[in-house]
Formats: sequence, C-alpha cells, structure tokens
Amino acid sequence: MAAPYRRYLVWAAILAVVVADIWLMWLIAGKLGPVALLLLLAAKFALGVWLIAFFWRKAAADYKDPNKRASLADPFLIVLGGVLVMVPGPITDVLGLAMILPFTRRQVRALLGWAISKTQLGKSVRLASGGVVVESQVVDDTGQPTNSPSSDASSEPRVIRGEIAD
Repeated sequence: MAAPYRRYLVWAAILAVVVADIWLMWLIAGKLGPVALLLLLAAKFALGVWLIAFFWRKAAADYKDPNKRASLADPFLIVLGGVLVMVPGPITDVLGLAMILPFTRRQVRALLGWAISKTQLGKSVRLASGGVVVESQVVDDTGQPTNSPSSDASSEPRVIRGEIAD
C-alpha cells in the first residue's frame, strides 16, 4: 500500500521542481530581459556538455585504475547531473552540480544507495564471494506459496546452483 503513495509523492516532487524552475526563470527573465536569458540558457547548455565530457573522462580514467575505483554510480551521476545542468532552471542547476562535483557526489551517491536499499532493488545481498542472495518464496506446482517447511531433514536452507540461460 505504501509503494503507490510513494510513487505519487515522487511525481508531485518532480512537478513542484518544474513549476518552481519555471517561476524562477520567469523572475530572472524579468530582471535580465529575454535576450540575456537566452544567452544564459545557451551558456548553461554548453557548460553542461563540457561538465559531462570533462568529468566523464576523469571517471573513466579513475575506473581503469583499481586504486581509484570509487563506484559504478559515479558515471551515472555525472551524466544525470550534466543533463540537469542543461535543463533550464536554477533548481535543476543546483541538483546537477551536486551530482557532478566530486566533493558533493559522494553524499549524493550515499543518498542514492540509501534510497535504493529501501526499494525492491535493495532486497538482495551481495556476498564477499561475488554471489548474490535474493529473498524468495517457495511455490508449489500450482504457483501457490507453500508455508510448510521442505521435506529435507536438515534445517539449513536449500541452495540451488545454476546458470541463467538466455
């Protein structure tokens, strides 16, 4: 029941940011004038493209060096941040720069990790051996969950090994 409510809350927040960005751009256009605003938007777009290119190359170089490897989330945050800088609006500029700049990207990455851990994506556990444990439920041939313990005499959970076929 909480998942649909959360989904509507996310869409409401996105809508609020869009409306606030439009309102702030309207105020900026009133102060600067339309020509200056268009020049500012063009400069912001060029800055977003340059930031993506610069920090993407740096993240790719860091990923190749095992001693500097931070996270696979960094390239994702860099591209998303660059796109947010290119989108018109001061609020999206601040959010985009927070995702691009290295000293704030760490906090954004931690926030992203926390948010993912609260969703279904975070329900699996990565093992040190490289395997993944996924919470699941045993179902019988009819597709109904079984509540009875397995017929095995051991109290250990059953491990099924295999490969995923295409």
